[in-house]
Amino acid sequence: MKTILKDCLTDEDILYHYCSMDAFIKIIESKKLRLGNVIQMNDPTELSLRSINWIELIYNHYKKAPFKFKFLYDNKEFNMAQYLNLMNYHQDTIRTDSFFVFCMSTLSDDLNQWRVYGDNGNGVCLGFDVANIFDLIEHDSNFTYNELEYEDLQSIADFATDSMLCKIEDYYRAGDNNGLHKFIENFYSDLEFFVLRYKHPAYKAESEARLIYKKHNIQKDTAIFQKTDDIIICTDFSDIKTYKEISLSDMKIKNITFGPTNRVPIDNILLFLHANNIEIDSNQIYYSNIPYRTK
Repeated sequence: MKTILKDCLTDEDILYHYCSMDAFIKIIESKKLRLGNVIQMNDPTELSLRSINWIELIYNHYKKAPFKFKFLYDNKEFNMAQYLNLMNYHQDTIRTDSFFVFCMSTLSDDLNQWRVYGDNGNGVCLGFDVANIFDLIEHDSNFTYNELEYEDLQSIADFATDSMLCKIEDYYRAGDNNGLHKFIENFYSDLEFFVLRYKHPAYKAESEARLIYKKHNIQKDTAIFQKTDDIIICTDFSDIKTYKEISLSDMKIKNITFGPTNRVPIDNILLFLHANNIEIDSNQIYYSNIPYRTK
């Protein structure tokens, strides 16, 4: 076996997932990737966005620049305030913890990523072919993909509110009462997707991209942890977390980079991959080029 590893190269058709060596071993042995529940995200801004009273916010924006509006529902005519209040029912009945996310970066061999997500340089970076990700999305409507934008909480809230109002006004002016009805039903699910596009500017250096999985319109009194959905519960001594699992056959690994302080012998790497029926050419296995000492 050859023991020479090529330099790690940046490829815009690849997205990178940084993890610990332990997580890498589990991924290869199980041949599965885990998408984490959105309520387990590391940016408090994302949780703050979910706690906003969106109905009140939209109505306050509407009052600043009101437009003629009426909505027909069950043979009754609703004004804007009444229309928005109809959304409260769906807010109370639709689960928002049925979103799961797999976080990646557009950056290869990045020191900040190694420090934060790659076990301080002793971890592994998995490169995934973007084409495979889009194939997965095309064949399963529960999946979507976002490259993140970075804004402060107020800017995100204002932009989301204005976008929602514009959509309501467009439906109304087009005389699309059915569109207004569907807007109510899908409001909180659509809003969750919107929120998942953004992060606080402090995280901009991560250049994050996300594969998102959503079980659509799950009622709050319905358990999401069904075996057929591949939603699993994991426990340790201090926490209980939920994940959505997907097969490596859906997200094929295109290359592997070992961190600045991780120098596992190439022969051992290839033997481990082969033993688990993961075929990757030795030319697609790299060592990080970053000079980095942890002590």
